[in-house]
Amino acid sequence: MALSSRKKFGFLDGSIPKPAAGDPHLEDWIANNHLLVGWIKLTIKPKLRSFISTREVAKDLWDIIKKHFSLKSGARLQQLRNAFATCNQNGSTVDDYFGRLTKIWDGIAECMNTKQCSCGKCECDLNTAHDNEKEILRVHDFLFGLDGTTHGVFRSQLCAITPLPNLKSIYQTIMQNETLRLNATPDVAVMGFGICGSSISSDEPCLDS
Repeated sequence: MALSSRKKFGFLDGSIPKPAAGDPHLEDWIANNHLLVGWIKLTIKPKLRSFISTREVAKDLWDIIKKHFSLKSGARLQQLRNAFATCNQNGSTVDDYFGRLTKIWDGIAECMNTKQCSCGKCECDLNTAHDNEKEILRVHDFLFGLDGTTHGVFRSQLCAITPLPNLKSIYQTIMQNETLRLNATPDVAVMGFGICGSSISSDEPCLDS
């Protein structure tokens, strides 16, 4: 977005080609190209610089990096699935754990390239049903990886709710539980989660002492 707002992304996708020799815009193109090449090389991790060190055209660098990080092969999917299987809170903060899990979810989604209805003629709203199923699975993924000693009671209570709250609501509830525990004194019991009816509000979890 930053490059697009400065009308520089065309150097990366090739929509701003290098002018021919003698063109009055050639000097400006070279200056902008070198600026982007320097920015790319300084931005990526040092261990990745070796395979792009000889590239001096911004588009060439961008194509290599895009190909490297957009790999959708079976090996990449297997790598992500392995990471997913071992992605647990393990004493980290809920925010850190949720961030790691979200990154894996996004990577798997890119590799799977799940088909969506595009005809516009379906009456069953298959896309919404698919998104709802994915949301439910992600809620269970998130709850399953939480530390049982800290969030085990909350996890059991949340899983018993029908219909299951959405991921945002679950995340906010667990974050609130973590905050209460961190701020609680040894003599003050941490508040527990109370199930009110068959569902909870997406904005404010129902808590009782």
